[in-house]
Amino acid sequence: MRILDNACLAAFLSTNLLAQSPTPAPARIQVMVLGTYHFDNPGQDLHNMKVDSVLTPAKQAKLADVASRLAKFNPTKIAVEVVSDRAGFVSNKFDGFAPEKLSKDPDERTQIAFRLAHQLGQKSVYGIDEQSNTIDYFPFDKIDAYSKRSSKVLR
Repeated sequence: MRILDNACLAAFLSTNLLAQSPTPAPARIQVMVLGTYHFDNPGQDLHNMKVDSVLTPAKQAKLADVASRLAKFNPTKIAVEVVSDRAGFVSNKFDGFAPEKLSKDPDERTQIAFRLAHQLGQKSVYGIDEQSNTIDYFPFDKIDAYSKRSSKVLR
């Protein structure tokens, strides 16, 4: 019985000492996800929108306001929907970005992400994409067909 008591006491002391360790907790990582429609509407989506051009002065002013508000979040990394073949997912689409492109390129990556990265002085924008060349990563057609079959059953 005495051996068991000592083992319990030793376990309690070790957990108590660990609980009082001066090591600070790691900082929480915050992530913001912003979704948009494709501003330049390349016609490659399942649902394509018909909208006014974002290159008008009024839309440019609104997009500048959006970027300023996003800058208050102070992101340290910005990622966009684009395939990257570079190490570390760095996108070559941001290479050579200059504010003059804002009046010529309606792409949402340019209008929001690149504008914001430039405004914050970031050197890179990262490319992430849900598509894969090797597997059927997200079989939207199968999910859509299932949804249509299921909704008929529920009616």
